[in-house]
Amino acid sequence: MDLLKTDIQALPIRISKLINLRHLVMCHSKSGSKLVGVKLPSSISKMKKLQSLGCIESEGNIIRLIGSMTQLKVLGITNVKERDEKDLCASIQEMKVLSYLYLSAAGGEEFLRVDALSSPSSYFDGLDLIGKLEKVPHWFCSLQCLTHLYLRGSSLEEDLLPHIEALPSLLSLCLNDLGIYRFLGLETLPQGIEHLTKLQGYTFECVSEKFAESIREGGVDHARMLLVDERCNKYTDKSSKILPGLWLE
Repeated sequence: MDLLKTDIQALPIRISKLINLRHLVMCHSKSGSKLVGVKLPSSISKMKKLQSLGCIESEGNIIRLIGSMTQLKVLGITNVKERDEKDLCASIQEMKVLSYLYLSAAGGEEFLRVDALSSPSSYFDGLDLIGKLEKVPHWFCSLQCLTHLYLRGSSLEEDLLPHIEALPSLLSLCLNDLGIYRFLGLETLPQGIEHLTKLQGYTFECVSEKFAESIREGGVDHARMLLVDERCNKYTDKSSKILPGLWLE
């Protein structure tokens, strides 16, 4: 069931009668570049054959209830609050075949808290986290099959690259500053980027002039930039670009 192009804000209790439904994809609207999920009735927990569910809005005890949907492979949740951490991580822990997870924090000063997750599904290959993170989740290092990682508005103070470099299957990485698509504070090429052996391409957007100078011929990072180019050219003929965030694909 595809409800993406509708204006449905909440699903009725009767939706739970579709006990054989495998996929339920929806989105009430977009707030800027942020998805707004659809509200679900508590009876949704009866739909245990669902494999795809999202985006849904975190409201009441819905996050705890979806923990019984152990066949989920794709899950998207919006309006996630700090107090949801325990129920959220407990539910995700039960989803042994989950391969893609989209989480968007509630507005304001709420942090996206996911550190209570002990070990995610071994099938994880896609992860989108939208919202502030206090630290890199400890379970990042266990995502051996992760190919896609998207972080927006994380405001992380610790160095993310060592965690990224430890992901052996990563092919696509997008780091986005609150959705503004700017990395004007980036003055040099991130340390260790030349060691990302799976990197297939990149785009630098809205960088500072100092950064642009550092990767041009004669710049302090030019030699490392050539190594990145050489690696990427093995996978694609697309030329690298300096465009007005940081996008690594």
